[in-house]
Amino acid sequence: MLDVATAGLYINLGANFIVGSVTHDDVARLCNRRKVPYCPGCGTASEVSHAEELGVEIVKVFPGSQLGGPSFVKAIIAPCPWAKIMPTGGVDATWENIKGWFDAGVTCVGMGSKLVRKDLISKKDWSTMTALTVQVLAWIRKARGQALYSGIEHPGLYPTSQASAQDIVDWYVKTFDMNANEGSSSFFLSSDGPGRIEVMKSEPDRPCHIAVTVSDFDAAVADLKAKGVALGEPKIRPATKPVYLEDADPAGNTVHLLWMA
Repeated sequence: MLDVATAGLYINLGANFIVGSVTHDDVARLCNRRKVPYCPGCGTASEVSHAEELGVEIVKVFPGSQLGGPSFVKAIIAPCPWAKIMPTGGVDATWENIKGWFDAGVTCVGMGSKLVRKDLISKKDWSTMTALTVQVLAWIRKARGQALYSGIEHPGLYPTSQASAQDIVDWYVKTFDMNANEGSSSFFLSSDGPGRIEVMKSEPDRPCHIAVTVSDFDAAVADLKAKGVALGEPKIRPATKPVYLEDADPAGNTVHLLWMA
């Protein structure tokens, strides 16, 4: 946005962030007043510093390639390690280019025509564009050192013919001083540290289930499908996205992905 009137119009229409090719002091003040993130374009160390003084959290370096590429970002961040920079103009949909930017210290990257390509739009080749987007996001995670499958959120235990769900819950509460939260179909046991145990109320004598956390639900689903893993129907909710693998692990334990906001 190059002027306050246009920025205000889009904010009133529901925009939840504003991006500009230059830094405009009044646009920054408007965004601060309305609690809307503002990412203005900057081309020098002084402009980056000035934008930060205006309350900008993430500064857009534009045009990135003409300013020197990753080496420019590295030169800015060296004396100002608190700077959060997003390059646009010069970010290519290749592993080498993306890795170069993140190695230089960028917080994120902005992509336009290199991702939403004119040739794909003209052919309405949405599947290729989707696949390219999935690949770029995977490269970004890799460059950040972020795993797609990020850990185990909880194991799920089931009652047996000898022990009810309540018996299992009572044992963990008594033995480890855990807190028990009861839901409609299960209990969740937790303490002050990370991780939980889910105790199901039904399906006695069933093997455990394991919840594997993912950093990007759609990318994880695409990755498993590419590996030939069959998945059930996901249950999309505002704060969680789970989906079960159709086949159990070699020991008979069921597994589901879990994304949490």
